[in-house]
Amino acid sequence: MTLSLKIIGAAAIGLLTSASTFANAAENSTLMALEQHACGVVLGLAPSGRRYDTCIRSLDRSLSEWDQAQMVQTDRRACSGKGLERGTPAFCSLCGRR
Repeated sequence: MTLSLKIIGAAAIGLLTSASTFANAAENSTLMALEQHACGVVLGLAPSGRRYDTCIRSLDRSLSEWDQAQMVQTDRRACSGKGLERGTPAFCSLCGRR
């Protein structure tokens, strides 16, 4: 793995830890600002460059996947809290096959 990919990964992990606070459209602009900061300032990539665009897309995709995983986990906890067991028809119908 190249050094730049490792750095992008580290930046993504840093952003992932704060991503759960971004739930609505107003916060999405803050998220974009954090992505731009990570790619432009932390990694030193020029905003007009291809690597910068790739960095933004990568962070955005990673954060989206992380957010989806958090929603799945929240759903599973809620269903378990209701006494539903994973793999049962009730769990699958209420909480999805996640």
